[in-house]
Amino acid sequence: MDSSDHYRKKNLSIRGTIRCLAALAVVTAAGGSARAQTLAVDPAASTVIRFSGVEGGPFSAVGADEWTLSLGAPGPGGETQIDFTAADNQTWLEVAPGSGTIGGAEPLSAQVVASIVEAQAEGLSAGTYSATVSFTNTTTGLGDTDRPVELQISPASFSVAPSYVNIIAALNDASTIPPFIVSLSNNSGRDLSYKLTAPSRSWYSLSKTTGTVPASGSSTFSILVNAAGLIPGKYTVDIDVENTTNGAGSTTVPLTVLVRAAGAGAVTLTPDADVVAEGPEKHLSLPAPQQSRLANGSDRFVLWSAAADASWVSVSPLGGELAPRGEASGLDQQTVEIRMNAAVNTLPAGSHVATVTFNNLSTGVSIATRVLRVVVHPTLRIEDAADVGAVISVAPDAKQKLGSGELVFELGQLVTLTADVQDGYAFETWWLDEDDGKVDNVDDNPAVVVMNRSRVVSASIDPIGRTLTLSSSGLGTGTLTASPTGTFAENELISRYDNETNVVLTATPDAGSLFVGWAGNVPPGSSSVNPLTVVMDRDRVITARFEPEVSLVVDVAGEGAVAVDPNESSYAFGAEVTLVATPDEGWVFSSWSGDVDSTAQTLRITLEGPTVVEALFVPDDGGSGNDSVELTVEIDGDGVVAPTGGTYAKGDVVTLVATPDVGWLFTRWEGAADGTQPAVEIVMDENRTVRAVFEEDTTADRPATPTVPSPCGVAGMMGLSFCLAGLVGMRRSGVAKGTRRGSRGIGEPIE
Repeated sequence: MDSSDHYRKKNLSIRGTIRCLAALAVVTAAGGSARAQTLAVDPAASTVIRFSGVEGGPFSAVGADEWTLSLGAPGPGGETQIDFTAADNQTWLEVAPGSGTIGGAEPLSAQVVASIVEAQAEGLSAGTYSATVSFTNTTTGLGDTDRPVELQISPASFSVAPSYVNIIAALNDASTIPPFIVSLSNNSGRDLSYKLTAPSRSWYSLSKTTGTVPASGSSTFSILVNAAGLIPGKYTVDIDVENTTNGAGSTTVPLTVLVRAAGAGAVTLTPDADVVAEGPEKHLSLPAPQQSRLANGSDRFVLWSAAADASWVSVSPLGGELAPRGEASGLDQQTVEIRMNAAVNTLPAGSHVATVTFNNLSTGVSIATRVLRVVVHPTLRIEDAADVGAVISVAPDAKQKLGSGELVFELGQLVTLTADVQDGYAFETWWLDEDDGKVDNVDDNPAVVVMNRSRVVSASIDPIGRTLTLSSSGLGTGTLTASPTGTFAENELISRYDNETNVVLTATPDAGSLFVGWAGNVPPGSSSVNPLTVVMDRDRVITARFEPEVSLVVDVAGEGAVAVDPNESSYAFGAEVTLVATPDEGWVFSSWSGDVDSTAQTLRITLEGPTVVEALFVPDDGGSGNDSVELTVEIDGDGVVAPTGGTYAKGDVVTLVATPDVGWLFTRWEGAADGTQPAVEIVMDENRTVRAVFEEDTTADRPATPTVPSPCGVAGMMGLSFCLAGLVGMRRSGVAKGTRRGSRGIGEPIE
């Protein structure tokens, strides 16, 4: 690096440091602390705001014409407010506002709008002009920026119409050829002068040769043709139209005059066909236009015209001139379009006819006529058909159904209307619109109407209400109330309400009784809701059940707890309650006593009066098996049970098998066992007594040899004792921790 580069870079670094310190000093002096709030301007500097127009104006923006000013990153002191200015450098441009404040107590952003100063811009000639708008942060100086603006001005010009002129003249015609008008239109805000130049000819002249087209206005000149003295043929000249103000839009208008000899002949119109359409009133689809052709069969020029006698018919063109037959350019023929227009959908239901007449103005006689025929079908619209408390049916079926729901029928067809009234409503009358805005009522249901016109029908359906019948059941007592109160239909428990009324039912039990629930026409899942809201959208019969209040007392003997579900202070008669006994550590559940006798750890009881239950918990011996318990087997009837009882280690599982004598049947177990299977398992966690019940077999045919069910297969009676001994030996001291204590049938899982 040479010494000059070294000093240059050092000088730049020093100057940058000085700038930063100066800015910091200025900002600190202004705000009392170091500010770094930046001015943000959107859109970015790369976006140019453009205006366009023609010379003399007017001018309009192309796209956006404004900028949004907002706060950039706040300074270290948390400053939230800056002042700004906006200025332009051209007289044809104006920005507003020129200054303002952002943030603090003011809005967080501001819009600066650019607009053209028309008085200044109108004096500019065609071209592209540029301007700059400068935005300055007068508070911190941070974010100062410029934005470009461009004005594009097109040259002022006029347009000429038509771009060419063709005139057909009869031989020696000096008086009946009308002047031909040419228009000049100015699209700018500046007056434009013009000059007409053309070769001099005896058979034509111009109404003027110079003129002015006013700003945003128009001007005309006429071409006058005189065919007197001309022989048949084609005559042409070019008329130059010059924009003498700036030359823009200058053009040439070719003029052609065709002179034909006069003669006699006829004009024909083809095809010889009418235009026909049909459809529903106000929804008729317009048929395709008929393209007809006029042809001049004579050797003279013919002027013609066309006229329709109905507003719903259009003809285009309505007149013209036909050259003599054989004109090479086809000027002896003319295509004419005959069509139905949108006004056809204002026609009422019925048959309608219109005529188009073509006349030969040269001879004063008619050329031809064309007829247009329309059949408009009546429509039927039923108002509020889905929301009047009845289903409205129409017979016979409609010819067509429109997307609006209107039904289309043949003109004069008889239609039957039937109102199928829903529950809670009654039919009153039909309302049918008639001519002249009248509405008549018909009380018959079904009713017959004549479709001689389009109709709107509505039915008066009166709500007659819904019936609510209340009652109570159960052994308890209580009162029922309904809010609001309805109209009593028969007695105080049968009321009538308007359809869709919300009714709140409240069941209040008397002392000593409880409300159990609702039954009847109640919403799903709400049988226990009290108060209960029902919607009277149908007749309802609802019953409230009251039951006597009963008590449940649960005592505990030993160390353990009992869970009660549901746990209530009192219960309704017949309520079901589940009790679950859970022993404390070192204790086991033994049995239930009191009004219930069971060894099942989970107990479900039905409360049919005051009930007292006690859960017995006994110390757990740790599963050592040293303690012994006694099994006592009792027999009711004729039969045997193996084993017959005995002493077992505490926790042993014993399998008992009941075998009936001949003529007897085993029916069930009682005591510490239950079920109807002849084989049952007993958990010997305490002294237990089991009773096998046998009943005499009263059937006519008794088996010669009793069948002995055996859990050991078909070993028979002799092998039964060996099998049982093996089962007892296998199950002894085999109760796992958590096994349900009590009895169960063979094959039933232990819970």
